[in-house]
Amino acid sequence: MSQAVTINWEQVQLGGKPREHYMATVAAPFKSVSFASVNQMLDGQWKVNFTPKGRGLREPITYHGPYLTKEKAMQHVERWAKYHWRSVPAWVPPDSRVGQPLN
Repeated sequence: MSQAVTINWEQVQLGGKPREHYMATVAAPFKSVSFASVNQMLDGQWKVNFTPKGRGLREPITYHGPYLTKEKAMQHVERWAKYHWRSVPAWVPPDSRVGQPLN
């Protein structure tokens, strides 16, 4: 039996102004690092960027789709997370990393 996965979406802001860019994290059954983003391209279509090991990757895996709506792009992320959420690293508070060796 699979566990229910809850995705949290956070809208990115730049200079205090919201952008058409949304970051996804697993909110339950645990809190994860940001593993995907959905953003609007200049032509009005939407794209999905998957970074399943966190945003530190130099070249994220990108799925363009393209998606005609933000909701369709977010549905893709939520379907992916339903099957792959165990591969996403848990979020670690910054204070707990102090003194830890860098990998």
